[in-house]
Amino acid sequence: MIQSKEDILQHQLGTPYHQNTPFGKERARYLFHLLAEGWSAFTVMGKSCELSAFARRVDIAGSGKISAEQIEAAAKYCISHRAHPSVFSRSIGRHKARCRFVRAVTDWLRFVGRFEEEPHDAAYLYPHADLMKEFLEFLARERGLAQPTLHLRLVWVRRYLVWFDERERDLSKVSLPDVEKFLISSQARHWSRSTVGICVTSLRAFFHYARSQGWCPGIFADTIEAPRQYTLQGLPAGPSWTQVRQLIASVGQERPVDIRDRAVIMLASIYGFRSSEIRQLRVDGLDWERDLIRLYRSKPRLDQQYPLVKEVGEALALYLQKVRPQTDRREVFLRLTPPFGPLTTTGLSSLVHVRMKRLNFKIPRLGPHALRHACASHLLSEGFSLKEIGDHLGHADPRSTLMYAKVDFDGLRQVADFEMGGLL
Repeated sequence: MIQSKEDILQHQLGTPYHQNTPFGKERARYLFHLLAEGWSAFTVMGKSCELSAFARRVDIAGSGKISAEQIEAAAKYCISHRAHPSVFSRSIGRHKARCRFVRAVTDWLRFVGRFEEEPHDAAYLYPHADLMKEFLEFLARERGLAQPTLHLRLVWVRRYLVWFDERERDLSKVSLPDVEKFLISSQARHWSRSTVGICVTSLRAFFHYARSQGWCPGIFADTIEAPRQYTLQGLPAGPSWTQVRQLIASVGQERPVDIRDRAVIMLASIYGFRSSEIRQLRVDGLDWERDLIRLYRSKPRLDQQYPLVKEVGEALALYLQKVRPQTDRREVFLRLTPPFGPLTTTGLSSLVHVRMKRLNFKIPRLGPHALRHACASHLLSEGFSLKEIGDHLGHADPRSTLMYAKVDFDGLRQVADFEMGGLL
């Protein structure tokens, strides 16, 4: 007789090992929640053993919450003493076993509200974290910067503050030579021009704000020099349209992962959608009655709609009908294994990168953004204006589209073939 996943788990929880372990009801509630989320019974049973081993080691009945240090200590003990055969497996090794144990216990404690979300997490361990928090709130509130831009400011300013703090200097006495030393330090030695430019822009913004708040002199902010950036210095780094067609044709339509990846690649290449836009595309953004795709574009910060190309519509329909997990999530593209959350930016980039690499594409960068470049170049070759291409790609600044003017090689050849004799 075939048993359901719930019956299998219920049977395991009824064994003496689990019956004699504290907090059985709390563990069972969480484990059945995982089953409802789509996790396999085998994986959930493995987690139940890890949670039981932890519950035998750490008393969570007290008034306080459980810290990350307590979880790490329990993981080290349980793995060293092989608290249960499922807790440590020679096939994955100690490091992976420890990471798996810590992740399982942390997720459980968060679910039951017993994990101590430390105020001194990674973001707050850096010097002047309170100042950084105030600075970022100012940029979001007064300047309206998008989250990716705020993250860039955080990364580069924090990197400088760490470097500066290591020299035991007082921020109120920071000067231009301090910043210049950082920009020629060993860690900055291999940065590209554009990377240094982003760093300088972030530091200028920070020191301007720091001066307004009286944290430091800041009068030198505008004198921090970045390397010269040459407008439109490079060609778009995308594949040819022939290569794009080859890429799409290479993705099968039988395996679930192929069906999903094919739809992702078509959206990136035919519509030129950014990775973040594909990731955030929602089921209710597909208007099947009117054959439209509605999308919130991150850069111009507005909603746009596009006609649903037949081939793309068929690829999306196949994915939604046969592959997409049954879940309450509204994002179109999800992971195909539990938990069925939305694809991450890294995961989406990786799936395109791997398939391009498999075809041995010889282009500077592999990934979805290269397909965005290919889309723009193809539209230009089809006779669309730069304004039309910019609108299609969702460019907030028309100048962002100018670089594609350089790929109109047919027009350049016509200029080269022009006979100058009559003008001389």
